Amino acid sequence: GITCLNYTDRSKDGTLAGISDRDITSFNSFLDAIKSDTLKVIYAGGIASLEDIKKLASVKSKKLEGVIIGMALYENKFSLKEAQAAANVS
Repeated sequence: GITCLNYTDRSKDGTLAGISDRDITSFNSFLDAIKSDTLKVIYAGGIASLEDIKKLASVKSKKLEGVIIGMALYENKFSLKEAQAAANVS
């Protein structure tokens, strides 16, 4: 069975547009709609700053497994180590 999903805001994917409070609200609604206690979700799309990482780290769901921060890393907006520190993970 499926154990992990990738939630991608395709309108923001690769744009470095940032994550709004509305995006977080929509994402939380999506997570709440998942009835499985074991299904994990990875967020992607628009992450541009460490503030975006902090917003996602504030999501209070055990379903959030991680984030994809490709373009931000590629454009040297921050380092992986800085992102981990912002999310309070190692």
